[in-house]
Amino acid sequence: GISGFIFLLWLFIIFISKKARAWWEFALLGLAAGVISTMQYTLLFFSPALFLTIFIFYVKERKTFWDTLWHCFVAGFTYLVSVLPMVYFFLFKQIREGKGGLYSWNKGAAEEYFFHTPHEASLFQQAGYILKFFTGNFIEILQSNLGFVPNGNEAFSGWAVIWTVLFVCGIMKFTLSGSRKTRFLGLLFLFCGVTWAALVVMHKLTFSPTRHSAVLMPMMAITVSEGVLGIRNSLEKTLLLKKHFILKMLNLWMPALLSLYVLSVFTLNYPRWMDAREDPFLEEEILRLIEDYQVGALVATNSTYQVEMMKSVRDHFQYYSKGFREDFLMTNTYRPYERMVWVSHREPLTAQTFKRAQGAINQYIFMINVERKKREAEIFPLWRYPLNTYRVLYKYVQPSDEELEYLPRTHNGTNGCYFYVMERIL
Repeated sequence: GISGFIFLLWLFIIFISKKARAWWEFALLGLAAGVISTMQYTLLFFSPALFLTIFIFYVKERKTFWDTLWHCFVAGFTYLVSVLPMVYFFLFKQIREGKGGLYSWNKGAAEEYFFHTPHEASLFQQAGYILKFFTGNFIEILQSNLGFVPNGNEAFSGWAVIWTVLFVCGIMKFTLSGSRKTRFLGLLFLFCGVTWAALVVMHKLTFSPTRHSAVLMPMMAITVSEGVLGIRNSLEKTLLLKKHFILKMLNLWMPALLSLYVLSVFTLNYPRWMDAREDPFLEEEILRLIEDYQVGALVATNSTYQVEMMKSVRDHFQYYSKGFREDFLMTNTYRPYERMVWVSHREPLTAQTFKRAQGAINQYIFMINVERKKREAEIFPLWRYPLNTYRVLYKYVQPSDEELEYLPRTHNGTNGCYFYVMERIL
């Protein structure tokens, strides 16, 4: 998504470099933008902003409203044709399967990233909520996208303030710039921001500092960079810099020095990030525990696909699946429930998680038994034993309630590990 957005910006800047374009050039623009949009579905959200900005640009340059409107219609048509396969085969499929909604984890622990005005609130209260929601969350997103130090570092909060100030300066630079490319780039960013905010208000997106907002990173980085250049240009005009050579050189090298500082601090903190992202699922260790405890089955819950991708574990249970399932059972025996492994990368073993996973697995076994009955094959037993009939022989727990991006305020333990060996005693 980030690379795709950069390509769209590059395409936009190249396209407006000429004051006049033929209709076929607009058609190629739509085709190229469509191909780029297939890199990540969120890029589709920015297509109205792209074509609207180009339309305004050429209306101002050529003073021909209807010709420009026709050319933009051609661009829009070729764009729709080029993204149609992705929309039909991917997005519609996801929506039909019920996967097109918002995920609860990126709404925040108290749904602070999910837009909803208070019920029966006055107009003044609603306005205050909107201002607080977008301002506060935007600062968090800005820091999560541009932050180069982990949360908890002494410089984390300070740089959030600096990024915000530089972003505001960048907006002023876009507005006051004498370059038409810079002004229209700022206008494109404005339309993109309005589109994103509208989708948030319509509950199609959350406004959260998670990977879903990473596509905004190029827009934020360029705006902050424009803010740095704006401050630098303003300082160059001051009498102080004209008199002092050292200050003049510092101002001249300001962008390079800031870039070097950011890169250095990021590099120093990189090992800490990598340690937090290291996969806790070790194939050799998991296979050893399975063999040592002589378990008859392995239950993986809540989309824990790591074990399904381990060849040695699959071979041990002679397991094969046509596709990934959210909850699945690996076994090569018809008495699998006496001693089992429970494994998850998101949820610990509790009465609630056990009951949910057991229901999902029994539903899957029931469907398998329907097919086996048609072939007159042996029926596979359902998993009927409750949690209180088991005792835990071994457990390894590495909790993680963070999305492991830059802020620990969203709950999705993708890097956790919950591993239990259970034995039935009743």
